[in-house]
Amino acid sequence: MHFGEEVYVTRKGAVRATEQDYSIIPGSMGTKSYIVKGKGNHASFCSCSHGAGRFMSRNKAKNVYTLDDLIEQTDPCDNNAESVK
Repeated sequence: MHFGEEVYVTRKGAVRATEQDYSIIPGSMGTKSYIVKGKGNHASFCSCSHGAGRFMSRNKAKNVYTLDDLIEQTDPCDNNAESVK
């Protein structure tokens, strides 16, 4: 129920955030992820944006960046990037 009406909520780019819900906001490669707890805000359909927008489209990124760029960008992470080659 949302303001007295029965509705369906489809979340794209958002997660459910009732007071009982825990969720994860994923970081990008090399950045932190966050565990969050909902506030149950009915005005926002008990939803929370996860903030994982893109700076550029996937196709543009494929044309701009190389595998070596990816390895360099994720170098501080604990990974085995060399095994990708």
